[in-house]
Amino acid sequence: MHILKIALLSALILTTSANAATIVRQIDNPFLDNKLGFGLANDGNNLYVSGATDGNIYRINSTTLSITSTIITPATRLLGLEYHNGTLYAADPRPENNDLNPSNVYSINSSSGAVLNSFNAPSNSVVGLSMGPDNLLYAMDGYTARASDIPVVYAFNLNTGAVENTLTFSNSLFGTDIIEWVNDTTIIVDDRLGLSGLSFYSSDGAVFNRTGSLVIDGLVGNYDWRGSSLMGDSLYLWAQQPGTSNHSLIEVTGISIVPIPQAFWLLCSGLIGLIGLAKRNT
Repeated sequence: MHILKIALLSALILTTSANAATIVRQIDNPFLDNKLGFGLANDGNNLYVSGATDGNIYRINSTTLSITSTIITPATRLLGLEYHNGTLYAADPRPENNDLNPSNVYSINSSSGAVLNSFNAPSNSVVGLSMGPDNLLYAMDGYTARASDIPVVYAFNLNTGAVENTLTFSNSLFGTDIIEWVNDTTIIVDDRLGLSGLSFYSSDGAVFNRTGSLVIDGLVGNYDWRGSSLMGDSLYLWAQQPGTSNHSLIEVTGISIVPIPQAFWLLCSGLIGLIGLAKRNT
């Protein structure tokens, strides 16, 4: 048993790195109405957060973190937001408040709030929206992302709503609400596997493979991540605080992949052998 404890401690050390992101600011309970839910986007100056119960989109000044305006949408609830070239894209998992209806993705003029278009997703639940390097809009299939299944990601054409690519993951995520492209091949998702609950996955065009953890210095507790948005050098994260119904808006800089060392996988193989040996000796 002592050997197993030492091995587990070694595994933790091997997956920890000084190459960590830094919290610039963390605002706890920044919005007193407590109505803000899933999804986070930005236009370079403002943040946009979706409503948890009313389907609205709230425009937030990124400096003062105050709500400056509200955009009314036809949705009953939103589980994903993205901004691209003056247009907001919003994922409605329950059109007309009916679980049997396919999810809608709305395109909305970010200035006037007018609905420009909408299209159906191939799933009754899509979560997390992110513009990819190929100018396609990526969304996670919510049912596969929140179960033990292998998650599915759809890549939509912005003009037609057609699915131009379908990707999978190399492993289950066991619950995720965000997907955020950070470069031409890599995304961040909340997969409960990283040291902060956030991990990097790289795509080969068909499959996302986990490549490492997003480590955030000073982050305490297991946050329930609700939204993410990359603005310049800053990654904004919207989260429910550990063990409460309160929320935090966190800005971090210096995000980089903390790779999974090859030694870790070798150690995992050894741990399996040690666990088997311990069982035989009991």
